[in-house]
Amino acid sequence: MKLLLSAYACEPGLGSEPGVGWNWVHQAARHGEVWVLTRTSNQEAIEDHQRTHPQPNIHFEYLDLPDWARFWKKGRKGIHTYYYLWQTMAARRARKLHKSIGFDWVQHVTFVNSWMPSFIWTSGAPFIWGPIGTNPYVPETFQEGWTTAERAENQLRRAITWSAPRIRPDLIATAEQAQHIICGSKYVQGLLPERFRSKSSVIWQNGILESEIIQTEPPSREPDAPLRVITVGRLIAVKGMDRVLQGFAAANLGDGATLTVVGDGPWKDRLNVLADELSITHQTRFTGTLSRDQVLDELRTSHVLLFPSFEGAGMVVMEAMASGLPVVCLDVGGPGEYVTHETGIKVPVTNPSQVRDELGAALRSLADDEDTRKRLSDGALVRAREEFLWRHRGDALKSLYGNINGA
Repeated sequence: MKLLLSAYACEPGLGSEPGVGWNWVHQAARHGEVWVLTRTSNQEAIEDHQRTHPQPNIHFEYLDLPDWARFWKKGRKGIHTYYYLWQTMAARRARKLHKSIGFDWVQHVTFVNSWMPSFIWTSGAPFIWGPIGTNPYVPETFQEGWTTAERAENQLRRAITWSAPRIRPDLIATAEQAQHIICGSKYVQGLLPERFRSKSSVIWQNGILESEIIQTEPPSREPDAPLRVITVGRLIAVKGMDRVLQGFAAANLGDGATLTVVGDGPWKDRLNVLADELSITHQTRFTGTLSRDQVLDELRTSHVLLFPSFEGAGMVVMEAMASGLPVVCLDVGGPGEYVTHETGIKVPVTNPSQVRDELGAALRSLADDEDTRKRLSDGALVRAREEFLWRHRGDALKSLYGNINGA
C-alpha cells in the first residue's frame, strides 16, 4: 500500500503529541510505503534519527508557513490558528502528491483533536480521520482555585467538543468524507453524532515500546517501608495537581513517605503554597520538566502513580504500568479506560471531598497491604505487555485497512 499521513507533531524520542505522530507513522510503515506531512521544525530531529536508524519506506515532506506569516506565533500562543493554516498547506501538498504517487489511503494523525478539522481528505484518496481525542469536561465543583480564564477555557471546550461536529461545516465535512474515524477513547466516540459514530472505532492513541517495559522486578518494598508516590504532568488546571497533594496528605502515610511531582507550568507557585498549607512540603519534591528518559527513571524508582486528572489520554499511565506501578486515578477519560481493577484503583467522580478522601484511602491501602500492591504491580505489567505496545496499534491499523477494503 501507499499511505500518506498528516502528522503536524512528529518527533523521535518524545512523548505526548510528537510521540504519537512518530509512532503511528512507524506502525503504518509496517504495512506499506509511507509519506508523512509534518512541520519543518521537526526536520533536524527526524533526519538525525534517520541517519542512525534508516527506514527507506518512510518519506518525510516538510512544510511551514513563511516567516512573515508566522511571526506572531510564540510557543503555544496562537497555536490553534497556526495549526489551522498549516492544515490548508498540508492539503495542497497532499493533492499534489496524490496526483504523482496515487495513495491507497490518506490519514490524519496529529494533532489528536476531535474539534479541529483536517483538510487532507481533499487529496482525492480514501481518507481516515484519527486518532482523535479531547479532554473531558471538569465539573464546576472541581474548579476551586481556578482563574476566570481557566474556567472559561473549560466551558468553551465543553461547548466546542459537542457542537463542532454538529454545526461547523469544516468539521462536518471532515467527518463526512472520512471512510473511517479512529477515536482515541470511548468518551470521544460518544461525542460523535450517531451518523458518524457508526463508522468509527476505538483505538487508543498512545502506546509503549517493548523496550520500555521493565525486564527486572519492580522496586520491592518491605511492608513498613515508606511509600514513594509519583505524579507526572504539566502543572495546569485540568491535570488536577491540587488533588494529588490533597490525596497524598489525606493518606497520612507518615513522614517517611514521599511525593514526587514531575512537570512545570503556571500552577507551580500555588502548588508550593498548597503543599505548605497541607504540611507536606518536607515530603514533596518538585522536579520541574524532565526528559522522557528521566521520567521513566523516576517511575522505575517509585511505588505508585497518583494521577487524578480529567484527561482524554494520559500517556504516563501506560508508562507507569510498564514500569510495574499500580495506578490510582479517577474513573474518567483515558486513565479510566487504561486502568482496571487488576492494575490499580479507580476513584469515582462525585464531589471534591469524597475524591480527596478516596484517593487518600487508596494510597493508604497500598501502603498497608504489600500483597495487594504487588498483585496490582504484576497486573500492570501484564496489561502493558498485552494491551499497550505500539505494535498493537499497528495490528489494529492493519485490521482496519483490511476491513475497510473488504467493505
